[in-house]
Amino acid sequence: MYTITEIQKMVFFDIETVSSYNSLLTLEVENPRMAALWRKRCEYLKERFAENKEKSDGELYLDKAALHAEFSKIICVSFGRITFQDGVPYLTIKSYSGDEAEVLDG
Repeated sequence: MYTITEIQKMVFFDIETVSSYNSLLTLEVENPRMAALWRKRCEYLKERFAENKEKSDGELYLDKAALHAEFSKIICVSFGRITFQDGVPYLTIKSYSGDEAEVLDG
């Protein structure tokens, strides 16, 4: 259990990502080199994780690309902290969302 003082020193953050392209087909058309790298990543994902063995590369792109930095972009970053007034907790949150460059410039 944390004390109020310890909790007030904590900062919470969350980063949300999406795949850089809507589909693997779009990636193949717009960036064939990255599409080839994604296909290599799929080999690893299928070998390493049993639940991926039967999925197509396109299905894996939709399911997993947002989780791999090379194939994703940041769309939202949020920061939060808890403060207390008279023993009552208040959560303060600041979020930045939009185009990746705008989000990172905040």
